[in-house]
Amino acid sequence: MSHLTKYGDFEKSFMNQRGMLLTGDELHGFDTMFKFGHNPAVGTSFVPISHLGICRMPSPANATTLRVKAGGDAADTAGGAGARSVLLQGIGQDGSIIQELLATAGALASASTIQLFMRLYRVIVIETGVYGESWTTGGQVADITIEATAGSDDWLTVKLNGFADCQSQVAYFSVGTGQRAYLSAVNLFVDTNKAVDFLLVTRQNFMDVTSPITPVRVGSTLAGIEGHVNIPFTEPPRFAEYTDVAMLAKVASGTASVSVQMTFILNSILPAV
Repeated sequence: MSHLTKYGDFEKSFMNQRGMLLTGDELHGFDTMFKFGHNPAVGTSFVPISHLGICRMPSPANATTLRVKAGGDAADTAGGAGARSVLLQGIGQDGSIIQELLATAGALASASTIQLFMRLYRVIVIETGVYGESWTTGGQVADITIEATAGSDDWLTVKLNGFADCQSQVAYFSVGTGQRAYLSAVNLFVDTNKAVDFLLVTRQNFMDVTSPITPVRVGSTLAGIEGHVNIPFTEPPRFAEYTDVAMLAKVASGTASVSVQMTFILNSILPAV
């Protein structure tokens, strides 16, 4: 996360919460959130840009404690040579921004979080048992999957893809209590010789559970994307607290490997990592 100190650091102006154009020194006090996702096998139906297209969004009443799923490698454990702990970042049952550190337990399931999560938008390997003496020496030995404590649902996976990612990849963000987010730019990457349709989708008022309920809706359609496309927003769309923002994709035929990068400007401070 970086602090914006001047217009040159951002290279574009954007709208404040009253719809006024901000530039230069007016950007003081804002922070950035860089979210990126990858899905190696997007099919012909719209799915989130994440491992296996998984992106949980339960109601507040169905918020749950989370844990590291059993089935990993014995080295990914507290005191081991692999990943020793992971940090979970997301939204709590009351809509607030929360995070919690979990110690890994090798091939066994870890202990559960104390807090209830209703959104999980990032998982990071925080500690490892090995000093990486090259860029390809990773901090985890196997995939690390976060699941609901009941074992009913996978939530996010930190992949080992020939490289230890040590961080989840999901093109999704939720705006918590007291936050306002501005989407500064989107970068799209698609397999060679593939055409992919993207949807930028939002869900406002995710804390409201009494009818009438705000639906998930399309914010933008980006059709027939091939290769790499960068989309900056001179006047970025603004998202109020309790809004989910995600990118979905589908390929015209077969499957495609798809990556998305999203840069948000936030006018509140996230918990320090």
